[in-house]
Amino acid sequence: MAKKKLPSIYQKYTILVVGILGLFIISFLTYTFVSDINENKTNSSYLVKHKLVTKSYNIAEDLSELKSNKGTYFVYLSYTGSKEIYSLEKDLKSLIKQYKLKDKFYYVNLDSLKDNANKISAVNELLGLTDVQVTKVPTIIYVTNGEIKKGNIITRLDDNLFEKGDFQQLLDINDL
Repeated sequence: MAKKKLPSIYQKYTILVVGILGLFIISFLTYTFVSDINENKTNSSYLVKHKLVTKSYNIAEDLSELKSNKGTYFVYLSYTGSKEIYSLEKDLKSLIKQYKLKDKFYYVNLDSLKDNANKISAVNELLGLTDVQVTKVPTIIYVTNGEIKKGNIITRLDDNLFEKGDFQQLLDINDL
């Protein structure tokens, strides 16, 4: 009878090292894949992707159609690429559905102004806002009969993003 040859210590270590390297490579590829998915997810608006807005505009487009609307509606000014904003938009979904605002909700993408130091001035100018102005983005503007009254633009006094509760307060103040 022939004796079974046992693997040498070097073969055992080689198998162990190859196994660990394989595990490391698989872990790295999985992490990269998940990171790419999350990054791509935040590069588009949750509200637009899930069709929770009437229409979306880019701030660089002609906004005359939006500005000429004489009804009652909301204008959501925001940009993409932020996990916090994506999360905020997910939170807003429930209020938009609860109050049936989908047909009264417009999205204006500010990506082209995101890195502009004068983005707030540019937004106010492009939207034709003079008396009542946007002071921070993202924000929601409530427009009634083509007019924006004081207090109908969500504004935070701190440096945080506005929250779902701020939008709820705007809805409550206007008895919607």
